Order: sequence, then structure tokens, then C-alpha cells
Amino acid sequence: MTFVEKIITKFLRDPGLVKYKDIEKILFHLGFEKSQGKGSHVKFSHPDCDQKLIFALHNNDCKKAYKKDVHSMILKNKLLQP
Repeated sequence: MTFVEKIITKFLRDPGLVKYKDIEKILFHLGFEKSQGKGSHVKFSHPDCDQKLIFALHNNDCKKAYKKDVHSMILKNKLLQP
């Protein structure tokens, strides 16, 4: 099991335990592209998803609600292969 797979497993169990830098690694691993938003905001988009993810970063982390949004988006769009 690779490092990213371990992070994904931990993230799927409880999204609130994972830091933003690890969520960023997960998103890059799943094919998301990052673009800078305004101020402290960061945007992620995926070619197979209509919805974009937007995070407000403070102290190099984001709120638990953003982490739950990532979790539901990954599951809803079936971005993880079994």
C-alpha cells in the first residue's frame, strides 16, 4: 500500500483527521487540477466532475466542512477505483 493509498483510507474513515496538505495529495492523485482563487482561496477542478471545490486556507489547513465536501464529491462521482 502506497503512502497516498494510506492517506485515502484514513480520509475515507474520517475526513476531519486529515490535514489540507494530505487532501491536496489525494486530489492530485485522483486527477484534480489546482488553480489559485482570490486571497486565501484555492480551487480544484476535475475533468469528469461538473462541480468545483473551493477551499479557504488559514494556517495551512481548511475547515472540516470543506473536507466533508471533498469526501462526498469523491464518493458521488466514483473517483476511486475498487
